[in-house]
Amino acid sequence: MKPIISLFIKIGAVLLWSLSAQAQQKSAQDWINILQDHQAKEVMVIAHRGDWRNAPENSLQAIENCIKMGVAVAEIDIQRSKDGHFVLMHDKTINRTTNGKGKVENYTLAELKAFYLKDGLGVPQPVYTIPTLEDALKTSKGKILLNLDKADRWLEEVLALVDRMEMRDHCIFKSSKPYAEVKAQMGDELEKVWFMPIVRPSNPNVMQDIKEYQEKIKPVAFEVCFPEYNQATQDIFNAVKQGNGKVWINSLWDFLSGGHSDERAMVEGKDETWGWILEQGATMIQTDRPEALIQYIKNEKQNEEL
Repeated sequence: MKPIISLFIKIGAVLLWSLSAQAQQKSAQDWINILQDHQAKEVMVIAHRGDWRNAPENSLQAIENCIKMGVAVAEIDIQRSKDGHFVLMHDKTINRTTNGKGKVENYTLAELKAFYLKDGLGVPQPVYTIPTLEDALKTSKGKILLNLDKADRWLEEVLALVDRMEMRDHCIFKSSKPYAEVKAQMGDELEKVWFMPIVRPSNPNVMQDIKEYQEKIKPVAFEVCFPEYNQATQDIFNAVKQGNGKVWINSLWDFLSGGHSDERAMVEGKDETWGWILEQGATMIQTDRPEALIQYIKNEKQNEEL
């Protein structure tokens, strides 16, 4: 009987933990606090282009899905329309993700709104239209953080919009350029935003770049991209953590994570992929499978507590 009693106790503990987790779904402010705390063990899951497997990429529904599943950061891409409006679109053209063709910059916002976004099978869906950055900010406010990819091209204007929405603390900016170039581009704003350098072992000056960033602005995180894991990669992990920064790893594709990708997690095993990434001390993981990754992290936490 004892093993059965023990099993029921464990099952009860898991259920209580699950109910508690649901009741304590994090707000944007919770994630902001975790982002700032280099000692926080909580893993921040970043959804690449939103939850694009269940809604069109860079759509409002893709962001809303992320909020419901407990994603920390939705990564979105920005382009600008002919009449100066910022819209969510990864490519410079609308060919791949809508039923239209041509460059975003050649259409007005009203013209862009007439096109439909495609679902994951490439079928245009009339219920989804191209959202503006302002739409995305309104949807996200107080609920989730945003990684504004490609925003550096129009930094002053994007920041003006973000500030008007009082959401600067919700937004993460990034660049693969060395400190001096980013500082020349962003000026004093570099010290006033959540900024994350992108670093690679293939860069012969990578350790120097990390050191300079840490001395100048102390980034909250470094995005580390590596096609294979070796000592150079480990040196980067060590330098980032010693400088009180978070390690961000992309599990999107093999060439960004040393072969520890989302698809390998689904086919070959999660412990060997996402588990390996966690073992490296990464507390920010960008993924194309946010729901599965969140569940894996929850299961790992439950096992630790049991």
